[in-house]
Order: sequence, then C-alpha cells, then structure tokens
Amino acid sequence: MFSLRRAVPGLLLLSICSVWAGETASSANSDGSQQGGPDRDGVVVNSPKLLDTWPKDGPPLVWKSGFIPSWRDGGCAHPIVADGKVFVYANKLPVSGGDTLKFVTSEILADLGWLPDIPEPLVKKIEEARTSAQRPKARWSSEGGTLDDFLSKNADMDKYTKDFLADLPPDDAKKYGSYIQRRLCTNGFTWDQLVKLSKFKDEGHPNTVEWAKALNGVGGFTIAHHIGINPNLEALWRRAFVWSDTMICLDAATGKELWRKSFPVDKATLKSPPYPGIQWWVFEGLGACATPAVWNGKCYMVGSAGLYCLSTKDGTLVWQHKSGPEHASPLVEDGILYLLGVAYDAETGKVLWKNPEWMLHDGKHSKMEWVARYCGAGLWKSGGKKYILANDGGAEDNWSQVGLELETGKVVWKYKFGGGISGDIMLSGAAPNIPITTAYKVTPTGREELWKGRFQCPGLRYQGMAFGRGLCVNLKNGAVHWKVLENNHTAGVDAQIAADGKIYGHVGAGGYQEPEEFGMFKATPEKYVELGRFSPQACPLSGPTIAGGKLFIRTMDSIACYDLQDHGVYVDGVIAAKDTLTFPFKQTGGGLSGDLTAIRIATADGKDKPAKAQINGENIVVDIKDEAVPFAVSCAAANSIAGKNGKPLPAFGWNEVRVLKYRNAFEDSILLTPSAPLFSPAWAETSTYAVAGAKVTAVEVDAKGRSMRLITDKKWKAGETVKVTYPCFPMAQGEARFESVTATVVEAQRAAAKFVGKDPNTSGDWKGKYGREGAMVAGDKNTSEAPKCALVEFRDCEVHTRWATTEKDTGHPMKSGDTQSRSIQEWHAGDQLFIDLELTDGKEHQVSVYMAPSIRNLTLEVLDADTKAVLDTQSVAGRSPYTYLSWNLKGSVIIHAVNLESPESSGIYVAGVFIDPAGTPAK
Repeated sequence: MFSLRRAVPGLLLLSICSVWAGETASSANSDGSQQGGPDRDGVVVNSPKLLDTWPKDGPPLVWKSGFIPSWRDGGCAHPIVADGKVFVYANKLPVSGGDTLKFVTSEILADLGWLPDIPEPLVKKIEEARTSAQRPKARWSSEGGTLDDFLSKNADMDKYTKDFLADLPPDDAKKYGSYIQRRLCTNGFTWDQLVKLSKFKDEGHPNTVEWAKALNGVGGFTIAHHIGINPNLEALWRRAFVWSDTMICLDAATGKELWRKSFPVDKATLKSPPYPGIQWWVFEGLGACATPAVWNGKCYMVGSAGLYCLSTKDGTLVWQHKSGPEHASPLVEDGILYLLGVAYDAETGKVLWKNPEWMLHDGKHSKMEWVARYCGAGLWKSGGKKYILANDGGAEDNWSQVGLELETGKVVWKYKFGGGISGDIMLSGAAPNIPITTAYKVTPTGREELWKGRFQCPGLRYQGMAFGRGLCVNLKNGAVHWKVLENNHTAGVDAQIAADGKIYGHVGAGGYQEPEEFGMFKATPEKYVELGRFSPQACPLSGPTIAGGKLFIRTMDSIACYDLQDHGVYVDGVIAAKDTLTFPFKQTGGGLSGDLTAIRIATADGKDKPAKAQINGENIVVDIKDEAVPFAVSCAAANSIAGKNGKPLPAFGWNEVRVLKYRNAFEDSILLTPSAPLFSPAWAETSTYAVAGAKVTAVEVDAKGRSMRLITDKKWKAGETVKVTYPCFPMAQGEARFESVTATVVEAQRAAAKFVGKDPNTSGDWKGKYGREGAMVAGDKNTSEAPKCALVEFRDCEVHTRWATTEKDTGHPMKSGDTQSRSIQEWHAGDQLFIDLELTDGKEHQVSVYMAPSIRNLTLEVLDADTKAVLDTQSVAGRSPYTYLSWNLKGSVIIHAVNLESPESSGIYVAGVFIDPAGTPAK
C-alpha cells in the first residue's frame, strides 16, 4: 500500500486525507505491554500506517494527563500501554499535593533557621556565633529528629546555645530563644541566602529543573549538578516529596486517571542500599526507575522496596516480594516473570528457579554492580525454544551475559559483555564507553565471530540494520552505512523504538539537565533522513511507547499522548482506462466520505476545475472522457499537500527529449526529462515505452525521478529522428491514452573538465558573479532544484547546520530571496562526499563548488562518470576561508571531495553549487 500523494506525483496526484478526516477509535495493543515491546527488542510489530512527516509543533496531541512528576521528582520509568490503559510508576509524590512542587515553605524555612522581622543587630550577632570557630561541630536537621533530642545527645552544643542566650538582653532571649537555638544548630545556608530563599516561599514549580532555573544565580545557587540541582539545595528538595512506590493507571483513550496505588518507602533504604560502591544519586537522589510490565490482567511494578503484582482492574495487590531498590524492568513471557536473577510464576509469585550465575553474597551484592540494576532481561527465540538473555549481576567493567532456558533456567552459555540478538546475530560491546563492537553468529550451544567494528554498539536492530544515535550499521557485515556527527559528537535522533519503517527517540539536550526534544528518522541504510522533531518536554532517560498508532511520552510533569497514525487514503495503484481513472482505496481512519468536489483537474493551459468523481464501492472513479492530455488530478483543499496554497500540481509533460549517441562504449540511450518528478514504478518498465524502429531493452530512472534513459537495441546516427510513444499515465490495465514526442539524435558529449580557478574573496555574496544559469544553496528551498541545463545529485552527505555561527557571517551564501538573508547550512560528510553532475544541453558550462572552511586538508577530484577516469584534481588547505572552485565542464562528471585526515574531528562542507557560462580556464 502506498499513499495517493506519493503514487504518481506530477502526473496523477490525489491527496484526500484532509477532505475525509473520519476516524475510528483504535485500542492500544500488546506492542506496549512491557519495555521494548512483546519481544523486548524495541520493534512495534502491529503498527498501522503512521505519519511520514509532522507539522512544526509535532504530531497532534490527543491528551495530556494530570500532574505526574518525573525525572528527579518522580522517576524515569517508561509509560506502559495495555488493555486500553496506561501504567506509569512514580517513586515520589509532592508533599503539598496538587499539580506543583513547593520546595520552600514556612516550615522548611523555620527548620533552616529563618525568622522574619528579627532585628538586624541580633541577626549579625547570631550569625557570628553560628560561624565561630568555637562553635561545636555537631549539626542538626529536622530529618534526624527533634531539636530537643539533638541537644540532649550533644551536651557541648546545648551549653553553647544556652551560654549565647545568657549573654542576650532578657527580652530578646525570651522572645527569640527557641529560634536562636535552632539557628545556631543548623548548617549550610547563610542568612543572606535565607533572605533570598524566603522570597520563594509557597511558590509552586512543575519540576526541579524549573525551580533550579528560578533560583539560578540567586544567593549563589547555580545549576551545577549533573542531575539538575545544586547540592546545596538538597535539604529543600528532599523535603518536598513523599517517597513511595506508586502505580498510576490512566485511560489510554482520554488520559483520565482510573486508579493509583501507593506503598510506603523507608528513605533509609535508599540512602544506604546494600550495594557497595554505588553512586548516591542512583537511588537516593534519582529514585528507583523500573518500567512496569503488564500480562494477563496483572501489572508488575518494581520499586524502592520490592516487586509488586497488582490487578490492572483496580490496583489491588495480588502478591509481593520485598527487596532493595531496582531500576530493571521485569520480563514476562508464557506466564514466567524474570527479574534480576529470579524467575517467578507470574500468576502466584512463586519462585520457579534462580539464575545460578547471579552474583549474590549473603544476600548482598559483592561488587559495584549498579549498572546491572539498570539492565532488564532480553528475550531470544531460536529453534522453536525461548531463552532469557540476562546479566550475572557483575560490576560495570566485569559483567557477563547469560543465556537461560525460559522454562528451566538452565544456562546454555555465558559471555562477557554480551548483547542483544536479532535473529541469530549478537552485537556485543567491548566494555562501557569503549567504541568497539563485535558481531557473533549465535546458537543455543555457542557463537562464532562474524565481524568487528570501531563504533559504539548500536542498540536497536531493525530490518537487517543496527541503529544508534547518529549511526546505521549493516548487521551482516558491519558496514557503516551512515554516521551523523556534529561538533565531533554523534548527533540526531536516538534510536529507541521502530515502527512502520521509521525510528523514534529522544534528542538529548546534553548532561540530563534539561527536558528533551523528540524526533523520528527514516529506517533506511541509504542516509540519515530526519522526518520530524518537536519539543514535548520529554523526561530524560524515560523512553517512549508506541501502541495502537499512538505515541506515549513521559514529560517532566505528565504523560502525553500523540496521534501518530496517518488517517489518509491509500491505494494499491491507479487503473487507467481510456475514459476513467480508478483509484482502489483503503482509509486508515475509517470509511471514505466527504465532498468529492475537492478533487480537481488542472489542464495543460493552467485552468483548474472540479473533476467528475464518484465513490464506487472501494474505488474512487474520475471521469476523464472529455479531458485533453496532459492534465493533473489533485485535491484542492487548502491544507492538502497536493500542491502549494491549495492549487493542484502542474500538468504532466516532457520538458526535453534528446538522443545521446554512445553514452558509454556499449549502449545508446534516449534521455527524457519530465516536467515533474516521477516515482511510479510504471515509469521504470520497458513496456511503458515504444520507440519507432527500435526495442527498449532497459530503463534507468534517476534517484529523484528527474530524468530517465531508454536504452535501445539500435545504433543511432547523428541527425536521425527518434519517436517515443508513452501512456499519458502509468497503466495497470485497460485502454490508456498515449502521447508521442520526437527528437533529433545528437552525439553525446564526452566528459571534460578544465580548471578555471579558486576565488577566496567573493565570500557569500555570489549574486551577480555566480549562478547566472542556476544555483543550488544548501538550506535554501528556492534554489533546491538544479537548473534546466544540469542534473545535480549529492551523495553520502547530509544537510548540516553550521555550529556556533549566525546569518550575519558574510561567508554564508546569500539566499535567493534577498541580499540580507543567508543560509547557515551546508552539505556535510566526514570522509568523502560525491556530487553527480550531468550537463544535459551538450554545452560547456562553468560549475563552481563553494567550499566552507574545514580544519582538515581536502582534495577535490573531477571524474568521468562513465569511465571514472580522473579529469582534474585540486586541493583545499585546512582552515582556508570560504572558497569557490570553478571548472569548465562538459557531459557527465562526478565531483569527489575527499577528507585526507580523520573525519571524526571535522569533515567536508559544501555550501553551494553554481552554474554559469563557460569561463576563462586558468593558465
């Protein structure tokens, strides 16, 4: 199935998704019932057709839940979708209730030693005593008990405070005595800081990040901590929450809360977990963050105090196992639940078997193994049996993966730093933060090495490829198909979940201090193609869930549901008869209905009128009996993508037809250049064309559908006339209408290149000097198409936004619209970039490549496109300014730019290509 709007662009175009917006409710399916989906591999297997592009603000928002804290304020567990419900685990809830967090209250300020309206001379005296070297070292916090208990256990501090009060005037001692004792016993905040903090009293914030921003720079509080809050503010932050294991259940259709279930947590468990060497923030600061799982009417939640089994109906506790805090998500398969070394009966909670490789020592872990606490188990199917891919609980730099039979727990193999398996291929990293990946062919009895690559192990396997952030690798041979780098770091959308030929994930802000963007890219090995990006304020480390065509994201303070489904009309093709066009259709959002007058016909003379269209069963039938060819059919709705501003696309026709003699040593060909891109498979079929006096043996259509070559069995002579007959639309069956075009045979120009020179002085002010016959400027839509005299194709590169620069930099090329606007984008590649260029009019033209600065030395070769012979070579020194390199070119050539040094730290940047009349060659 393919969309009507992609079926036959430029010839017959019908886009009616904006006319018939009917929609039927789609319940969330099992794809979202546990982390990574039913096979734990991040691949959605039951997805409907999803949108290929998003509006600027992202896909349509269906609903946003009430306040659910995340990140440091509630955890990073992913939302899980099953049985028409959304399940999300929160490890903390606000003390104050409501939909905001209050970090500074009257009670907290009092505990910190704040008292409003106290005389300044007394404040000065108190602060001098509090910071005196004679003050005892013991410090009090309300979290450790009452002040009286503290003083009873610290006689020296008790005496110090009483001596201070004895030196005060009796009225001051009586009025401020209890406050002064409290203030002298506290530590941390200066009086000036307390004064500034008091201005935030009872002020609500949606999350810690926004609160930290509000306080940034106030009283010396800076956002310096890697999880988003200054350590000096921990005392305030910690008291803003009730720590609990809480499961919240929402209606997947509306976002309405259906129920919630909370279990108390002893903060001492989080503060001193039984894991030697563990970082404090993993549990005490961030909290447990395990993603729940749903199976057979039960929700399995792992939190700070144990594993809970709840009824999905109302949250009733079915069974429970107590343990320490965990991050790993439980795996549920065939009624067996596996979590961190233990397999349970998912119905009863009975322990079935234990992983014999799990490193336990008197109930406590003997090594720093906090990384293992993140790693939920994987699932592998081989030879009709199911296996659990588990870790052995080892330390960060010394753990192994264990293959276990699902039913018995029998160990089938154990490998250090194992990895996920796709089919029978396992990808394994060398060690944390070491960019080496090894691929193995795996069986239940062993493995053999297939290949090794120097890159970080990509986590998502999909359609024979392994995808990571900014990386696509061939699973079979390890070939890197593309890599996206920006400022020497991987860039682009992270690969977290795959559905409908697209990959979705977060776009990190860096350092986990800020909410993140979300995006999607095309799951293709050809090149990185980003399809959309928006800012839902996504919670860092909390992955997305896709179920039933909906996207569920945990934001910083809620769960948000977006509609990813494409509710358009899709067809299997077009049946072109003499008097009708018939479009067999299916509609993802429901039955087809609506105003068919929105379907329009545009004739060759530019006139636009309603088409004679009707619905006949599952077909849209358009009557073209009285229409003269060529014409175009489209949807004229104002918001349709059929054409700009609601106008249909131009009628189809051939701009140019030429016969090229001896394109290479073996073939003659006829070059056809259409008026609009052609993507229908019919245009690549030899049966579509008839050439008088010859047989069409092959058809070559370029990647963008801008030209095609008919390879014939006849040796054409210069001056001969050739006649090509073709259907005026691709024909599936029936009697089509035909058009004919004629052309004169000309000798094809052999590729030739003469260097004209380098120009480092004109900079980005190309207008009037370059581009008189055509220009292509990166990032400028108005120059995105090559001029009529040339076909230009960029390969092995991406459009890249120049880092740390502005449009005021005159090195950037002007955009076509005005002299004030400049493009800050370039075509970028790390090691090599190709520009395929064919001059189609048989004439010589000056072609200038505008190179942006690079710190690397580059070489530009001009190659004969047919023989690959080198016609000319030029060099560009590292750190050269913006420079035009110009050649007089003929025929079909390849401009090959090569980075002579490492591509990791810099690369190749092309800002524009310009075509002019032939210039004077350099001497």
